[in-house]
Amino acid sequence: MKIGVMICTCGNTLNLDFESLKSYVEGLIDKVEVVDLLCKNPNLESFRGFDSIIFACCSERSSLTFNEDRIEDVARRYDIRF
Repeated sequence: MKIGVMICTCGNTLNLDFESLKSYVEGLIDKVEVVDLLCKNPNLESFRGFDSIIFACCSERSSLTFNEDRIEDVARRYDIRF
């Protein structure tokens, strides 16, 4: 099973060390990407064919543009099993 993680910086508004977080998660999972504003540009091309993706980003309550329905549509477009 191929599992990936997408970590969003939320427009660099979070005070987190994303590179350290990515390094840690890389040892546990198949692929990790840190992206900015995932809700505005959900490009999952590099995760094509993965079994699952974990999104570490805004909740649906704080980002109405990247809700569960949109995540499912994007995942299907990139042949990510849902």
